[in-house]
Amino acid sequence: MNRIDLKIITQISTEMDRYDIEIGSAKRIGSLETFLTLRFGYWKELDGMERIAVDNILNTCNAKLMIDREDYDDDCGWLYSYRIVEK
Repeated sequence: MNRIDLKIITQISTEMDRYDIEIGSAKRIGSLETFLTLRFGYWKELDGMERIAVDNILNTCNAKLMIDREDYDDDCGWLYSYRIVEK
């Protein structure tokens, strides 16, 4: 993915206003590919309708959301972060 307009991030923030959203970046090991990551709340998993809502917003820039990390923590349970990828 080359670029994403700040308006898209703002729309996601407005749609998902029940969560604090953190934006990060990551690089795939052994690759030059980089991508943006999103974390909702304290590593919350988005439900199906929330994923659809975010994907509908990202669709306007030919992108989609996919799980970047899914880890289990003995103290907190399942932890999720997502990456924005090109369709």
